[in-house]
Amino acid sequence: MHKEKKNKLTVYLIKANYSSENSILKDFDKLKKKTDSQSGINYYYNESITYPPKWIENFFLEDPKQYKLHQSSAQMIVLIKINTSSTEYRYFAIPFGIGFHLLNPDVIEERFGLKVALNAMDEKMMKSIDKKNMSNVPKHAREQISINSEVESFGIDIEQDLILGVTGNSKESDFGKIITGKDSLCISVNNNIKDVEAILKKIYDYYLKDEYKTNFGWIDYIKECKDKSTISLLDNTLIKNIRSKTIETIWMAVPEIIEWADVDGFKYPKCKDYLFEDITLHNLYDTINEEELKSIDINFLKKRQIECIPTTGTLAIKKWKYYDCIYAEIQHSGVLYMLTNGKYYSVENNFKDSVNQDYQNYLGKTPPIALPNSNTDIEDVYNKSVFAQDGNYFLMDKKMIYYGGGYSKIEFCDLYHINKIMYHVKIYGGSAVLSHLFNQAFVSSELFCSDINFRTDVNSKLGTTHKIQDVSSVDCRDYSIVLGILSNSVKPLNIPFFSKVSLRNVWKQIESFGYKVFLQKVQIVGLPTKKAAQKKPRKPRAKKTIP
Repeated sequence: MHKEKKNKLTVYLIKANYSSENSILKDFDKLKKKTDSQSGINYYYNESITYPPKWIENFFLEDPKQYKLHQSSAQMIVLIKINTSSTEYRYFAIPFGIGFHLLNPDVIEERFGLKVALNAMDEKMMKSIDKKNMSNVPKHAREQISINSEVESFGIDIEQDLILGVTGNSKESDFGKIITGKDSLCISVNNNIKDVEAILKKIYDYYLKDEYKTNFGWIDYIKECKDKSTISLLDNTLIKNIRSKTIETIWMAVPEIIEWADVDGFKYPKCKDYLFEDITLHNLYDTINEEELKSIDINFLKKRQIECIPTTGTLAIKKWKYYDCIYAEIQHSGVLYMLTNGKYYSVENNFKDSVNQDYQNYLGKTPPIALPNSNTDIEDVYNKSVFAQDGNYFLMDKKMIYYGGGYSKIEFCDLYHINKIMYHVKIYGGSAVLSHLFNQAFVSSELFCSDINFRTDVNSKLGTTHKIQDVSSVDCRDYSIVLGILSNSVKPLNIPFFSKVSLRNVWKQIESFGYKVFLQKVQIVGLPTKKAAQKKPRKPRAKKTIP
């Protein structure tokens, strides 16, 4: 039986504002052009230049001319203008070889293929998911399972995972058996250049559908912004606000998790003789004069670096660009955009409002016993001082509990109150820092609730007056968890949006165990201002010892 030949196509939808082929293609005047005589479809290509593989000379140390081995890079792209309504036409691009590189930047419709795939896919027959988790330092991951399954099998966090792509079985037979959607749509079809318009019209019909919202509506909560024109507008707003010191929704913070006890301070460019206690926008202002402030631009933020200096030496252990340390929330055209770790993301309005409302509710709850103010911005110093001044607290900071066969370890908490209150304390930082605090509290609370061995190890480290009376059984409803964030800002505690999302997820899970949960800002008082601290170089701190 003759098997009909399939063509595997990668399809892109061109944004509606690009209405001519010369605006879509890079170096348009230099490309070769052909037009199919029957369909009238245009396609463009670059003539390939063949050359011997470099590895013959580099690895085999021989003259490549003696071998009849050649390679080339084929570039061809088909542009098809489809009548999508009585008044609208849209261009589609189908590249072959490395033809994608013939497209100008920013011409493709983002998440086009993802939306089509989710509308056309059997939600119970998914194969793999590409995602980026936003609760910590954004990380790309691909989850693939051996048996086709529904989305719940992939362990997706619907509020913190940004879905980049999906692969699964198609419900639409004209798209082939397997369909993959990202910015592009990948399908295997019987169509060729003579009848490809028919399949493109069907693809566009699926793009317009909202059926995906029934099972995948959460996929629109957070989207990465890739449009360079939008990013440029957002960057311009960021620069304008930094220059005018309109910084209510702009922060600078350490962009990743660090061991603060091992950090002596941070060095800014042009102030190499001084160490700052923390990374803040105010410190940036202190290191430049008014003329430099007026000339700040994106290149300034992307080229200058802050150095993290350890207590054990003078050489930086980490360096971060200013831009990567900035967290900003910017409203543009009625949408909230967030800059974090050097990338912009947009947030769906209903999701944003829901998260912010829950966060305000958390701030409105008063802990049963609040932590005292701090006269230091060093976490372990603060924890030790609270322990030393009040015998009702017991210091558990740095006292690691091993679990899972000894391969993993975690702090039970930083301070434990005799009234069954667990305090987790962290100095204010970026999304990565705060999300780490919240997730550590979740893991500890879950283990304490469910694992007798964990409770036994905790009890062995608690002082006599603070020990758990019966580790064989605990009622989590008797315990409270306080998330304390050290901050020297005089304003109400405000944290990055992604940290609010992480906090909401953790809060709900910890409460489901029976605990009472609280969020507290621990006010830092009595420290000299950063401007005053600049007058003379700081001496390196003495190396800390753990009791």
